[in-house]
Amino acid sequence: MKNRSGFTLIELVVALAMSCFVVVGLVGVTSQMARYQMETTRKSNNTSGETASVEQVVQDLQQASAVYCPSVCTGAGAPLASCTQSTGCGTTTSNYLSGCTNYSFQPGIPASMNPSPGFTVKAFYYCVWSPAANQYWLLRYAANGSCPFNPTPTCGATAGYTVVAQNVYPIGSNNYYFQRANDVNGVQLLFQVGSTTGTAGNTVLTTTTDQILNTKIPIKKTYNDNYD
Repeated sequence: MKNRSGFTLIELVVALAMSCFVVVGLVGVTSQMARYQMETTRKSNNTSGETASVEQVVQDLQQASAVYCPSVCTGAGAPLASCTQSTGCGTTTSNYLSGCTNYSFQPGIPASMNPSPGFTVKAFYYCVWSPAANQYWLLRYAANGSCPFNPTPTCGATAGYTVVAQNVYPIGSNNYYFQRANDVNGVQLLFQVGSTTGTAGNTVLTTTTDQILNTKIPIKKTYNDNYD
């Protein structure tokens, strides 16, 4: 009889160990790919939300002829119309954004800049609502016929709002989302879209940021108009 060669116990143990290393490696790669896919999907969803928020807010501001909040008020001597606004709108920074088309606060100009039929005063109002702990949503209200938005909606509790974006937070240590940008006669948008692990008041403690929005948008103010 011929002797048949076989595997020794040591060879079998080594082969089994190598197989285990290969399996563990494959599991790790697969797990990493799954996490990457989930992260890509999450960022894509947040980016879509951020894009929608940018398009809507930019469109409203570019069509606006007057911005009520945040105010153009910069101290003593500022126009009275911009210094006697509602709570949260009397300063140059705010968590509210309110403005109108076909309207002006400037003296000598009718409230409705064009009262002709078909040219309606349109008001918009943005606010930040917290539906749950550590969650902030950007909401939008819109109405025709008056400026500013009247009555001022209670954010999230008044019917008629649309959710513009979720997981919206101020940038860094800021406690505001909008700032008046008089250098471009408009408003600076200052917020980020992502997720957070905690907040102190309205300040983000730890945030996973997908998009940061730091953009100045001009409005249709008339020349030498310091009131709108």
